[in-house]
Amino acid sequence: MDTKKRRPIRARIMKIVLAIAAASLAITSLFGIISMLGIQRTAENALTGQAKNNLADIIREKTSLAGLRLQKYSEIVSEFAYTVEEIDRHRERYQHLDLDSMDTYDTGDLVFSYVLASEEYDWDSFRDEAALFANVAQRFYPAVTDNRNIIETTYFAFDSGIMFSFDAQAGSVPPELMYYNYFDTDWYALGKSVDAPTFTEVYNDSFGRGLTITCVCPIHSEAGAVIGVMAMDMGITDLYDYILDLDLGEGSSAVISDQNGNIISPGGVGTGDIVGGDRPTPDIPADSDSGILVRENMYFAYDTINNVGWRLCVRVPQSNVLVLANSIGENIVSSIIIFILFFMIILVTVVIVVYEFSEKITKPIIKLTEDAGEISSGDLDHRAEIYGNDEVGDLARGFNEMAVSLQEHISSLTALTAEKERISAELNVAAKIQADMMPKNFPRRGDFSLYASMTPAKEVGGDFYDFFMIDENRLGLVMADVSGKGVPASLFMIIAKTLIKIRTTAPGTPAQMLRDVNNTLCADNPSGLFVTVWLGILTLSTGEIICANAGHEYPVLRHNGGDFKLLETEHCPPLAAMEDIEFEDETIQLSPGDELFLYTDGVPEAKGTDGTRFGTGKMLDILNRRNGLPPEELLSDMKKNIDEFAGDLDPFDDITMLGLIWHGKSK
Repeated sequence: MDTKKRRPIRARIMKIVLAIAAASLAITSLFGIISMLGIQRTAENALTGQAKNNLADIIREKTSLAGLRLQKYSEIVSEFAYTVEEIDRHRERYQHLDLDSMDTYDTGDLVFSYVLASEEYDWDSFRDEAALFANVAQRFYPAVTDNRNIIETTYFAFDSGIMFSFDAQAGSVPPELMYYNYFDTDWYALGKSVDAPTFTEVYNDSFGRGLTITCVCPIHSEAGAVIGVMAMDMGITDLYDYILDLDLGEGSSAVISDQNGNIISPGGVGTGDIVGGDRPTPDIPADSDSGILVRENMYFAYDTINNVGWRLCVRVPQSNVLVLANSIGENIVSSIIIFILFFMIILVTVVIVVYEFSEKITKPIIKLTEDAGEISSGDLDHRAEIYGNDEVGDLARGFNEMAVSLQEHISSLTALTAEKERISAELNVAAKIQADMMPKNFPRRGDFSLYASMTPAKEVGGDFYDFFMIDENRLGLVMADVSGKGVPASLFMIIAKTLIKIRTTAPGTPAQMLRDVNNTLCADNPSGLFVTVWLGILTLSTGEIICANAGHEYPVLRHNGGDFKLLETEHCPPLAAMEDIEFEDETIQLSPGDELFLYTDGVPEAKGTDGTRFGTGKMLDILNRRNGLPPEELLSDMKKNIDEFAGDLDPFDDITMLGLIWHGKSK
């Protein structure tokens, strides 16, 4: 028996509320007084640190985005250089265009033109060269037109003495009258001295197009020697304006300097004077890429655009931050005073309200406790009394709803258990029907041996295999995988399997058969399912297999005495993906003793306990480790290895395999 003095809930609520309120008021007041002395200093330090971080983030974002833009164009230059190298290395693949007709190299508003390094070179000796490299016009056109707001001129030159350009021109000038000694230019010397796309220094374009920079890249021969330079002029006035578009408050400013520390400015456009001699800040270390300095009540933050070596530097007066810190300090003091007064009013109000209504709160709780005891004892017909529309009333309604739900749940569970047993029985029947549709009588003949297996991931699956004699001398082989799993995939599998087998009875190659089956499936496929199929026809007298692949896994072939290897035949889209697909026939020639292994993606994509996939490499290792086994033993060994790899995990996908050995023409 509990001898402790009983304390009513009402008294306990009053005592707890008063104790908490009084303690909270005392602690809050003391903390407020102490905090007021240091809060302004803390705010100033916090805002100062935040301002420095914000400055660093702002310029880092600007330089990063600018670097990404420049990187995009360096990649275009690299791709253009690769195109020129490909044409140079594989000249026999390209047509020599007719240079006397503008239509052969004029691509809309861009013109392909060419000049010689000097009059010492004979134009006639370069005519074939120009006719060959005119092919780049069509290859360059998409990238140049997509970036016309940046790319001004694209050109490439060779040590042999000829240079080609691709840009907007008023008209064509006879090449024999155009000479340009690019050997003495800075851009050509730079392009020959680097290993990757590199940017020149900024300069003011001589044609009045504003700030410009050139990206150069070496052109290599097939032997790896540098034989020329690819270059692209880019107008960067918009990029310059974007970088300096910063709003950092009154008295703030920003500048960009080049690799030598000189300030870049577009003020001298047209004169070539685009840099000044002053450094952004006198004491920023020349070898420092980024950082923040505090000098003379001023914050200096800087960061580097790595592609071109430019440096963005911004400065912000400290006063912009300290004014905000002082204002926050004053507001905090006022807020603490208001909070203490407001808290005292709330404390008095809470005491009065709790005192008056504590009994009204505790009475329904006591009654609800009794009702809960009745329900928990098993009397699900008992209902709790609802005193009001509040949390206690909600709790009472909840107990009543729980009792009703328990009654309904018990009834539903009984019905659901019966329904689940019925569905399980029907799925077992469906699985047996599907299994019975797969051929089970594996032939043991003098000219070939064959074995296959299918293990569904669920009760029924979407994989299927098939083999059948088309006539006395031809054996049909099918390996397929329907998208998805379960009953929908199995129904689609039955349709696809039936259509394929029926179509093989009519004349045609595997590619023609797959085309007809594909169009039939596409005509009525509301579920949007598709099926990958490998279909092959083996001529038993010769060992020749004519096959077509509709998006399925590559078959694996082992020649007698060799290793199993993937046979990467033509890969076409799966069936039911779209109508009127033309599939490709492939021919495989078997010799006596050669083995063919077909499978679905459930084999290489089986998932292990560590999250890794079984993989094609592991599959080939197992096949080669046990080659020479009869097809039945080989498939059994593969399935055993997959099961050990998956461990206790549920199957990731249906696993279907077929093994075939051609022994040669039957005597």
